[in-house]
Amino acid sequence: MNHRVFALLLLPATAHAGGDKPARPAHTSTATALQARRFVGNRIGSFVSNRGMIGRDPVTGNAGFEYPRGSGKYAIYDAGIWLGGYVGGQLRMVNAEYSYDFRGGPYGEADEAAWPVLRLTRLGLTRLLDTDTANDGSVPADERADFVRWLAYPGSPRRIDSTRGGPFFGREVPRVLGDETLYTIYHDGGPGGATGDDRLVTTRPFDLEVHQTVFGVDQPGAPTRTMFVRYQIFNRGTQPIDSTRLGLWMDPDLGAANDDLAGFDVPRSLAYVYNGAPTDDVYGTNVPAVGWTVLQGPLTAAGPEETGTAFGQSRSGFRNVPATAGYIHVNGGATILPLPEAQPLYFELSGLTEDGAPVERAYPDSRFASFGDPVTGTPPLDGSGDNVNESRRFPGDRRMLMGVGPFTLAAGDSQDVVTAFAVGDQRGDRISNISDLRWVVENAYAAYVSGFLETDPTLAVTAEPVRPMRFRLFPAAPNPFNPSTELTYVLPTDGPVQLTVYDLLGRRIRTLVDAPQTAGEHQLRFDGSGLTSGVYLVQLVAREFSQTQRLTLLR
Repeated sequence: MNHRVFALLLLPATAHAGGDKPARPAHTSTATALQARRFVGNRIGSFVSNRGMIGRDPVTGNAGFEYPRGSGKYAIYDAGIWLGGYVGGQLRMVNAEYSYDFRGGPYGEADEAAWPVLRLTRLGLTRLLDTDTANDGSVPADERADFVRWLAYPGSPRRIDSTRGGPFFGREVPRVLGDETLYTIYHDGGPGGATGDDRLVTTRPFDLEVHQTVFGVDQPGAPTRTMFVRYQIFNRGTQPIDSTRLGLWMDPDLGAANDDLAGFDVPRSLAYVYNGAPTDDVYGTNVPAVGWTVLQGPLTAAGPEETGTAFGQSRSGFRNVPATAGYIHVNGGATILPLPEAQPLYFELSGLTEDGAPVERAYPDSRFASFGDPVTGTPPLDGSGDNVNESRRFPGDRRMLMGVGPFTLAAGDSQDVVTAFAVGDQRGDRISNISDLRWVVENAYAAYVSGFLETDPTLAVTAEPVRPMRFRLFPAAPNPFNPSTELTYVLPTDGPVQLTVYDLLGRRIRTLVDAPQTAGEHQLRFDGSGLTSGVYLVQLVAREFSQTQRLTLLR
């Protein structure tokens, strides 16, 4: 069932940078309550809504993720989050894309208009907190109003003011992450929740509340081509959500639509899009690559040797789940279909086609479509002439969904997920800009691990596009695997390296590397042939650094 066709028909019949989108049926008229503000915190400009949508201009219906900001060129038409999982054995879904299953405000609030997106800048906050109240007038009126409303929003970023002599000294005040922060809350279910035909998927709601923080940095040496998005997800219901999968959905229209290619960089948990030809009608010959990456996935129980992070706290015996699935859809057709069913969407979140088949028929064990490397020409690649998935043999109008999970969200429990949109455009052509995008993502990750989410940051990050090198063992791909998987790791300096596979009893199963290696990124394939099904540990040791990850061999 091609439910994307139906979803496209929820859009206004207006043109955008990537072409026309079909008309919207009358039953979606309640979408007029949607409110949004525009992020303009660095070289990216993007609309952010109070229903989980990022990108599309809610007034005109046109593309809304602009790069470079102020250029009138757009890289993404629309994006948003999905969640799928089981409540009492029943599959449920919630989506934010062309139509919205979320509504603005905390769970239980019915007046959506009372909970718009708030926006504060570092400069404005500094002026409002300083000792000279005459500076307050230099802050725009809408930002002054958001400053007053900020602490009334549950979970909004905040701190204790340390400006001696200032009007708020020693009091709790708003906090800006980076140079500009947008904050909003939306919910699924309860009073004011979307019901019936207002939902993309006609399942019962989860009773979720999402606190969304969007922020960016515009300083020398900082990731100015990155927009960070943090999702703090709360289960306000009375039942656990089992086998939960979070989805990051994106409709990229990179300049002109209908000529894009897509792929997944699995070790970096990165979904990316690049142009299918050397020249684009909008961007010309220097066509950027754009992507969405997971910096901190949901927290789930793990072995005692692992450590995960959530809400600024490290927890032993847990790990952050990386991206585990990647689905690509090619837009086409014009038939109005019934409202989508939950099961095909959950298949996509799980890295399967809508009927449960492998996303790459030539690689049946993979849960990622187009997980090859366009830079080196390593298959499988989107748009390849030998792609056995017929609809993806040529560039076109792509949709992407990157799944993360599964994990359990118990009643009253919460998850803290950090993601980032990033753009690569410093290498001069469409393929080289994919490499640049990876460097930007590494820069974003370095900023994230530096702790800037939990402190007021002056980011000491290596200037773009120099890659911030530090020791890191990326998640294996695929994982689970049969019989082999790719291992990728990064070394900041030359030196001795040991990469070893152990069983759960700590017995060494195989030594993969035990020799000096040069700084940079290294890849090798671990072949589990001859081993029994089960869980194994791969450990990277280099100088004083040690990192261990779990591998699951399924036969």
